[in-house]
Amino acid sequence: MVVKTIRGEVYKLVVLHILEAHYDSSDVTLNVCLSNTFKGGDLVMYDAKGRSPVYRIKQCHGRFIVHRGRHIHRAEGITHGTRVNLILWCKQLKKKR
Repeated sequence: MVVKTIRGEVYKLVVLHILEAHYDSSDVTLNVCLSNTFKGGDLVMYDAKGRSPVYRIKQCHGRFIVHRGRHIHRAEGITHGTRVNLILWCKQLKKKR
């Protein structure tokens, strides 16, 4: 994949902050956990129809997750502390015809 654009943002989630189920407007998303002073906040990936959770990924310092942007996912609530993540949304360069 040749990347056309990368947009990044640092997310800071605090106690009881929940990121509802959604998909990204990217081809590929890279999610890097930058902190270790939190509990909870697992990343939950859903089936293709977005109805049933399929994977639960524990966020921990230094771990990164790469997934298709169109994959429906959400972040569970933080139960203690603050979680900081770097999110990079990558768009593929389309080939000219």
